[in-house]
Amino acid sequence: MKYYGDKPKLLEYDETEGIVDVFTYRDPNCPYPYTITNTKKDSDIWTHQGLYLKEFIIILEVFLKKNNLPYKIVETGNY
Repeated sequence: MKYYGDKPKLLEYDETEGIVDVFTYRDPNCPYPYTITNTKKDSDIWTHQGLYLKEFIIILEVFLKKNNLPYKIVETGNY
């Protein structure tokens, strides 16, 4: 995982481990990740969850369906 300070990428795939790092804001009142300013230490603000790629795809598919978003995930084998 790379260090991004207070502006991390929200999703990052680690090819060697096959894990997707999902960065989220720790405030429970904020249900989605977003970029913040340098008002606090970034270690106090951002957290991340590492998910294996197959687990992440399942969660993403559920999210797309629940929110009625017109996207679908297609496995191409070219990644």
